[in-house]
Amino acid sequence: MIDDVIRLIDRNGPISFFLGAGFSLGKWDNQNGKRNGLGTGEELAKFLKTKNEALNTISTDNLIDVSDEYSFMNDSEFRGELEEYLGQGTIQSSHKLLADIIFDLDEPKDSVLTVNVDDLLERAYREQHGKILKVAKRSDDIYTGGEKTYLKLHGCISEIGRAVFTTKDFITVEDNNRLFDKLKSIFSERSIVFIGFGMADIDILRMLYRVRPEGGFTKPHYWIVPKSKNWSLYRERNYTREFHINHIDMTAEDFLQKLNDHLKKKKLLNP
Repeated sequence: MIDDVIRLIDRNGPISFFLGAGFSLGKWDNQNGKRNGLGTGEELAKFLKTKNEALNTISTDNLIDVSDEYSFMNDSEFRGELEEYLGQGTIQSSHKLLADIIFDLDEPKDSVLTVNVDDLLERAYREQHGKILKVAKRSDDIYTGGEKTYLKLHGCISEIGRAVFTTKDFITVEDNNRLFDKLKSIFSERSIVFIGFGMADIDILRMLYRVRPEGGFTKPHYWIVPKSKNWSLYRERNYTREFHINHIDMTAEDFLQKLNDHLKKKKLLNP
């Protein structure tokens, strides 16, 4: 299945990488007993609860629940803690690999979308290629597009006050018809490669149903995620039937490494 993606790239077919939270997840360090970089939503919720003792009354570690409560108490403090946490993120190999792929593809318009608000991909791109990645934030011209390479659908750490974390934030995004019109256009014109999303991610499922045209997607899409012990064959089949999404049983790093190796080899053969 990965060969289909490679052939699509070789034909200059329109393709976009859609990044979820798992893409920026830091690796777990068994020696130190902590994660090297950004953690899961649950780990972020636990971090926030250590920052204000009043949050200890919340029994859940659900990120939206904790974000709502903290925002109700003191939104400015809540956003400040988010900024501190995200600022401690470290560039992972996946960021470096995707930065190289974007560069080798000559920074095509709308080639990367994300619901993440960290700046790790931008930092990796700047460090490896000495260039500023063209980014559209939610507060910028993301809806009309321009010539931006990277579309950050939920905002950015640089504008943490407008980043999407609370129920109110998510409703604001869901009510934004201009954003979904943009997504409908991208999904109808391009093949989407999902990286960093679990197959059971309810938010991405809701988005897919909203952007799917009446006749279904005509472009093939791809979901990069290794099978887990809780893998659902029925869910996989439904995604293929409903959304024309093909599953590729690989880690994000292995998938991106193979694409990167192919592009580097192609560049050597066709300088």
